[in-house]
Amino acid sequence: MSQISLRPDLLRKLGLDSKVQDSYIHSLTILRVKMYAICNLKGHQVKVRPDETVKVQYRADVQPGDMIVLDDILLLHDGKQLKVGKPNVAAKVHAKVVEHGRDPKVIVFRKKKRTEYRKHKGHKQWFTMLHIEKIEAN
Repeated sequence: MSQISLRPDLLRKLGLDSKVQDSYIHSLTILRVKMYAICNLKGHQVKVRPDETVKVQYRADVQPGDMIVLDDILLLHDGKQLKVGKPNVAAKVHAKVVEHGRDPKVIVFRKKKRTEYRKHKGHKQWFTMLHIEKIEAN
């Protein structure tokens, strides 16, 4: 049996004292891994879980309230085993479009000293919010 050392703040959160035996720690279920998938969306890899909301790059082809199916799944963890695709896994993620929006403004300011050169620009990036309904593995 390998030695486990937990941080004291983690032990306090679990309601345990620092004198807990290693065998007792092994018998506890400290981390419970939920099902998750890593999807490829417009060139970005996004980690998604059921019943969570994720912010992704803007998708002009969908409207709020639409249901979409993401089938470009690179990795799938079903809680027990990990499936890595070469290049994709045979799985689908069902998501609902919640809204389209814009991020807060990012200011781009350029200046060169002693030449009175100043450029001031602002940029607000569009995004789409998706609510992940379910992940189904084939």
